[in-house]
Amino acid sequence: MPTDSFEPRIAAREERRQANEALGRSFCKTLAELITNSDSSAKRKHKLPQSSGLVELMFQVSKGHHLDTAALKTQLPSNHPKSKISIEVVTARRHGRPAREVLLVDEAQGMSATDLKIALEDIGGDRKDLAGGITGRNLFGRGLSDVMRAHQDATVETYDGNQLTIARGEWGKDRRWRIKREYQDQPRAKDFKHTAIAATRAGTAVRFVLADKRCHIPDPSYIVSRLANFFMLRLIAADPNVDLSLTQYRAAGVQTDAVKFDFPVGPVIENFSRTFDPGSGFQPLKVDFLLVRSDRKLEGLGTDRDTRENGLLIVDDLDAVYDLTFVDPDYEKAEFLRHIFGLIRIHGLRAVLDAHLNSPDFPTSPLRVDREGFNRDHEFSKALLDFLAKESKPCYEKERKRLEDQEKNKLSSETRKRIDEALKHLNKYFQQITEMAGAGSGQRPPSLNFRPNCSLSFLAQSN
Repeated sequence: MPTDSFEPRIAAREERRQANEALGRSFCKTLAELITNSDSSAKRKHKLPQSSGLVELMFQVSKGHHLDTAALKTQLPSNHPKSKISIEVVTARRHGRPAREVLLVDEAQGMSATDLKIALEDIGGDRKDLAGGITGRNLFGRGLSDVMRAHQDATVETYDGNQLTIARGEWGKDRRWRIKREYQDQPRAKDFKHTAIAATRAGTAVRFVLADKRCHIPDPSYIVSRLANFFMLRLIAADPNVDLSLTQYRAAGVQTDAVKFDFPVGPVIENFSRTFDPGSGFQPLKVDFLLVRSDRKLEGLGTDRDTRENGLLIVDDLDAVYDLTFVDPDYEKAEFLRHIFGLIRIHGLRAVLDAHLNSPDFPTSPLRVDREGFNRDHEFSKALLDFLAKESKPCYEKERKRLEDQEKNKLSSETRKRIDEALKHLNKYFQQITEMAGAGSGQRPPSLNFRPNCSLSFLAQSN
């Protein structure tokens, strides 16, 4: 009997759908993938820790004290090399470039031709080999690939100080994804002429055109604040050692702005730590909780999640951001939490996630591939979220009770004010009728049915 073997492959429509659902409809998520990769690479280049140190300073603010991250930043080292990341967004053709074109350029490590091939060929692979064995914030190993596959005319230009490599991706007529790569050793200055990177330093440029019209570019007046506030980018935009800028090529002209973020200012209402047991084979995880009441009302969860300001940012000890949430669905849109924001930091989380993703027998993902937080159907994520919800709920209920008591006191105060006002008028009235004098007509005024023999006063009864 004849035998043979073959290797099944994912259908073209499924491959494209995965990339589209992950990033294709979100401007902020698309840029967050690239910005995070660039920042991680720059920190490795300069031998800096992945965490900026701001989160640690935030947790050092004790309960009852005001949190002001703008002030805290002054305590961070100011002599570190800057991580420079530039973004260009084209919304008008008048600049000689395609409308909806996006370009991101960094001055990080750059990649060799081999490294770039591995990054784009092994979709979803472990990227520690490309990071020199250093654990970074990239988890799925598919950020760059998803950006290229989700959009059009995607090109990567990268220079590691020795090799200049250019890779272009496209969906072929057979609907299969292909990469065309060219590279040159020891390139000369003229070889960089038509690229967005400089011959004098290492770096990477990624260029693409937003394909799906549902991938909305925020309005010019809001685009900078939207990027800075986007939950995946908050810690990067808040890092004083990151020089992140956005240039808009609009019909009205060209405008460049710094993308910076500061958390709202307000008193810390809770600051505590707990221990979570992630299950057999893992060490217990320390979990830190920081809840702050903003001095101003914050934007809550709505149809456009990118605008959300309140909620707890779930991070690990590397400053990787996983979600922005109140964890328990019952509290996600609670009006009484509109002033509440904060952090949940889970130490050692990355090792647990890696273990599930890289399991040789049954690899699974505790995170959603569309970058929308934790996969609530995964056994680890479900247990973790249940734990976080249980620990957070008393804090939320305390805030609810505080506001309810405040409303009761406000009502009581208003009621007392009205009673005092009424008593004042009554006392004035009876004073008038008891002090009436003069010859008069000898007739009782028709408006009075009685005349008291002495003056009267009305007083509110004290409790």
